Amino acid sequence: ERILAKQPKTEVPDDAVCYICLDREGGPDGGAVPLRGCACRGPSAGFAHVDCLAEMAARDEVIAVEGRGWTSLWGVCAICHQAFTGSLEVKLDRLRWRHFRDTSTEEKCHALTNVAYTLIRFGEFDVAERLYEE
Repeated sequence: ERILAKQPKTEVPDDAVCYICLDREGGPDGGAVPLRGCACRGPSAGFAHVDCLAEMAARDEVIAVEGRGWTSLWGVCAICHQAFTGSLEVKLDRLRWRHFRDTSTEEKCHALTNVAYTLIRFGEFDVAERLYEE
């Protein structure tokens, strides 16, 4: 939560809706406004609830991104194909870890590495270390 407090606040237009569930205050999280942490531009493009993005990533796993081959939706916008940044990146990395931590798949290692790397980039060394010790 310290990471999220350090992030600049992105203005969410009053008419912005989640491009996945098509609702403003909805999604599985029950009321959070949609966020945008990618390169989508315009008054409403690219806004989505974090939980909607996580559900879509868990279902679809990968998309084809020009010049990069197949890429996981856990870290890349399905619309603009750019990596998520800021608080959206942190939230999705944490949800990805929660989704895969009780599995014995290669994806579990990727999820742990991604969330720990994100935490380290934001100066949260103690939190990253605790994850590796789990």
